[in-house]
Amino acid sequence: MSEQTARARVFISSTIHDFSDLRSALKFWLEELGLEVRLSEQNDFERRPDQGTFDSCFSAIPACHYYILLIGGRKGSEYRDGVSVTQQEYRTAAELAKRGEISPVILVRSDVMTALSERRAIQHGSHQGSISTTPSPVLRDPEFVAAFVDEIKSTEYERLGDQGPAGNQWYYRFGTFRDIIDALRVNLRLSGSLRAQTLLANLAWENAETIKTICWRHSSTGLPQPAHWHLGKLRSNRPLEVGEDMTLDSAEATAVVNFYMLTPMADQIKTVALRDASLSGEFLIYDQRTGRLQASVLLTTMYALEREIERYRNLKAMIVDPTHRFVEPALAAAQGYRSSAIMKEIAMATMYGLYDTLDNILRLCSAIHGYVQRPEEGIVLPDLHGSRPYPVGQEEIDEERASHEDAERWLNDSKVRNFMSGNTSVELDAS
Repeated sequence: MSEQTARARVFISSTIHDFSDLRSALKFWLEELGLEVRLSEQNDFERRPDQGTFDSCFSAIPACHYYILLIGGRKGSEYRDGVSVTQQEYRTAAELAKRGEISPVILVRSDVMTALSERRAIQHGSHQGSISTTPSPVLRDPEFVAAFVDEIKSTEYERLGDQGPAGNQWYYRFGTFRDIIDALRVNLRLSGSLRAQTLLANLAWENAETIKTICWRHSSTGLPQPAHWHLGKLRSNRPLEVGEDMTLDSAEATAVVNFYMLTPMADQIKTVALRDASLSGEFLIYDQRTGRLQASVLLTTMYALEREIERYRNLKAMIVDPTHRFVEPALAAAQGYRSSAIMKEIAMATMYGLYDTLDNILRLCSAIHGYVQRPEEGIVLPDLHGSRPYPVGQEEIDEERASHEDAERWLNDSKVRNFMSGNTSVELDAS
């Protein structure tokens, strides 16, 4: 496909008589999601003067990313030599699909597949071949439809085997518009509006840049390795104690120095795309219980990532010093000038806080990346390190600290509203 476009382009193929209303509804739904849709009966693609209407339709297919085929019980218009227009559209798309240039989605009416199965069973049981050619309310052109379905089945199995999007089936059955939408959401990876998809694409790129900033290439494997992992062993084995400085041996001191030197500066982690996405309103969901919009799990994950990046910036700013006074004892031990280093409690608390925050950023970026790549699987907010780098006390802090839900209940309390509006006669419980 030579033409570049910011929007995915879809060609809808079917007999027009069977599916006129459905084609229009499907076009509207897909365009609302930001896709470009091509229909043969509408003047929405270029028609060359030297081509007839049918050939113009076939020529429009290579410019599309997806080919949606709806199969009903009619043959439709004939192209030439017994081949229908819809059949030729499919053959054009099938050749492109073999080269990976288009993705077909095959949808067959459920009652058509049922009728075909019943007719085959009757034919095999009665040995009356004429039964398969007899019209029915569902199959107006049974012989053609049966042959076309067999052709598609053979072509799709040859291309995909039994590992296609529909599993061991080469097609999706549909009886309702919802069935079609469900199939298309999987195959076209429709996770929201075009704006939402654009925001997520930008966020995915920015997250990859964040990972690149956090990581260094491993000398042995050549793969990225998070710089903060230099401190991982020390973080796990040497917990902080309140009121106590920490004595490090030379290896531990080296780990601290490497962590200090290799972790990114405060302004190196960008949040432009993250801020655009979180403020867009695209990732709010409607809460039926309250009748209001609320943050989705994805949006909550974005908020958490913003919070962790801001925390990292603040912590990193605390230790930036051209003379490296913050890690001077560790630097001396790492360079062999001392056998050990005594690090101040505040220094190690800040280091551990930076470690925890970078680890949280890594987990949150990974969760968002997973959603962008596989939106149908949803997203789960990952487990995160607490804000306190000490091994004890975090649960007590979490228990005492107000949650988001607590804040909403407080703001909705009538006494609070009266007090905040200036009614000083209202007394609030401060216990």
